[in-house]
Amino acid sequence: MGYIGISSYVAEQLVYRTPSPIHRTPTDLGLRFAYVSFPSRDDHLVLRGWLIPGVLPDGSLTVDRTIVVVHGTWANREDRGDHLLELTSDLARRGLAILAFDMRGMGESTPAPLSFGYFEQRDVLGAVDYLRWGRLPFPELGRPRAIGGLGISMGCLPRPESRRSRRPSRIQRTRQSRP
Repeated sequence: MGYIGISSYVAEQLVYRTPSPIHRTPTDLGLRFAYVSFPSRDDHLVLRGWLIPGVLPDGSLTVDRTIVVVHGTWANREDRGDHLLELTSDLARRGLAILAFDMRGMGESTPAPLSFGYFEQRDVLGAVDYLRWGRLPFPELGRPRAIGGLGISMGCLPRPESRRSRRPSRIQRTRQSRP
């Protein structure tokens, strides 16, 4: 009986955890952004994030080339440990738009158990669907012509190129980063 109780407790600690709060936004680093929310593909969990337009050399904004940024385990789109907000801000200043969002069960997104990439790929696919067909907060900038991906740690696991997916992700290239 004790073994079952301890096993259940350990299993729960592996898949459920209180989300880390977000302390800063792109505005704190001098960038314009909009809060966004969109559903994950198939199971429709509400995911929350930021759309940060890229800043071109002349100061104009663009979403022409957008990077979907996926944080690591038990983190959020700000991720202080990996300096994710600084990284995304630097990319935006170099003309790349950023869609940084909290995966299911993390940050400000809908609570859900961690599946170590299995269900989280639906979150990435939902982000791509949002960029392709959702109502974007900067309509004057149009839609992305190219969508890429950047994953940090466990953020590399949700592979949007899943062949089992009914709708392709249309991500043209991904870059992985593991510590």
